[in-house]
Amino acid sequence: RRRIWLNSQQGRFESIPADAETLQDVLPHADADLAELAQFLSVESESADELNRYALAVADRAVAQSPEVPETWRSRAEVHRKMGVMGSAISDLKQVVELQPGNFRPWYELALLQLMVDDRQGYQHTCREMVSSIPPSGETTIEEFVSWTSALGSAELDDWGPLMERAEYVVAMQPASMPYRKALGGIYLRAGLYGPAYEELIEADRLLNDPSTSMQSSPAYPWYL
Repeated sequence: RRRIWLNSQQGRFESIPADAETLQDVLPHADADLAELAQFLSVESESADELNRYALAVADRAVAQSPEVPETWRSRAEVHRKMGVMGSAISDLKQVVELQPGNFRPWYELALLQLMVDDRQGYQHTCREMVSSIPPSGETTIEEFVSWTSALGSAELDDWGPLMERAEYVVAMQPASMPYRKALGGIYLRAGLYGPAYEELIEADRLLNDPSTSMQSSPAYPWYL
């Protein structure tokens, strides 16, 4: 496995499928492990077409063996994304959220891909379904992702109030968190509360540049400032 990684880092893709077959002979993979291997093998490179086709075949095998396991679909979505086949990646992620509607991460990944391909209608539907599928939990990471996903591309929600309450909750719990301040600022902005949005985003910017926090921002964050 380390040799596969080293060859991948150095752009020597030709020998990787053979090494992957040897790896599977020595250590049989199934279900999520096979799917993870496919994701590990795939590369975002125009010169890795053959390798990526092999990785996709591995991912297809994982999905065929265990279609009820969300991670098989999610890993295949990542392989498709690296290959630039966004429509197939989106389809795979839709299957993931159907199998695992309470997990915020695939909803977020699906929304990002839909924004990437300018599927506004799909993004709006994803945000509405995410909010209804993941009720308030009190878990700050979940609340932040649900809020930020809808704020990111300006979801068309009838009422921003419930998401505002969720975003305000996480900031109250951890006021020194840059991502939580950013999410709340985004919600305020989308709700048309420009004064509070400005205050939250300025504070998020201060926290981002505070060496003691060592935080990193989403690439979408500067769009708000």
